[in-house]
Amino acid sequence: MLSTKQIDQFNEDGFLIVRNLLPPDALAPLLSELEQKVETAAQDAVAQGLLAPDATFPAASFDTRLARISAACAQPDWPWANYFSSQKPLTSGIFHLRTAPTLLDAAESLIGPEILAHPQFAQRVHPPANAPTVIAWHQDLAYLIPEEAGDTLVANFWIPLVATTAENGCLQVLRGSHRQGLLAHNLHVPDSKGSRGIVESDLPAGDIVTAEMDPGDVLLTMERLVHRSLPNRSDTVRWSVDTRYCQLGLPTGRPKVPGFIARSRQNPASVARSLEDWLQILDNAGCIKENA
Repeated sequence: MLSTKQIDQFNEDGFLIVRNLLPPDALAPLLSELEQKVETAAQDAVAQGLLAPDATFPAASFDTRLARISAACAQPDWPWANYFSSQKPLTSGIFHLRTAPTLLDAAESLIGPEILAHPQFAQRVHPPANAPTVIAWHQDLAYLIPEEAGDTLVANFWIPLVATTAENGCLQVLRGSHRQGLLAHNLHVPDSKGSRGIVESDLPAGDIVTAEMDPGDVLLTMERLVHRSLPNRSDTVRWSVDTRYCQLGLPTGRPKVPGFIARSRQNPASVARSLEDWLQILDNAGCIKENA
């Protein structure tokens, strides 16, 4: 559980960085899935004649391999566009991470023991010099239906899968900006081709904090906190996941897509225990899984 001091800091600043919150075994299944997907992308690029058979870099580290494959590919964006541009993979590794006990303990500290894994989540692959993955200044509430979810605390847990730095595109947050209410978001923001957001001239005053983090660290943010991702100017890939939680029964701002119950003291039998449970919930709601 978070300490009283940490909870107070979260409420005061609108964010909180918790170091070493996640043990390695919470990340391991997802990392294994992603490593296999990089291998598949490399072999398919070879089969397509876009990559030389001796340019798949099997010994490269996880944070460098996809970048090296892409740089050697005849179409450098091909591996990302065909294998990693979707942000909503429904996999066992994602489910395992979203239900990690230490994450749910921290969420319980903020929203109580009846926890919905919010329908909005993302697995983000941020390659070098990839404009669509640069996210402008924004508030998460602007990507929901604010009229519905404006009174719901939606706690976002941003989770790096590799070391994240200013050079490789880590997040920046604007301290205290969650008190400003919902700001105007524009469809076209300079230097960001991948998202709508807040133009620099409309930003409220406040300290900009660059959230450099390591695997195991977690950045917690509120739904109104202004934040962005930086461009990746390194030669590595910045891999991350963001997963959100809110109190069960409150509006999520995404009424057409269900979340799943991640923890319930009142009704433990209602908790989703596996990826199959999550997929069944989406099926029952008539959702297209890949676009959930």
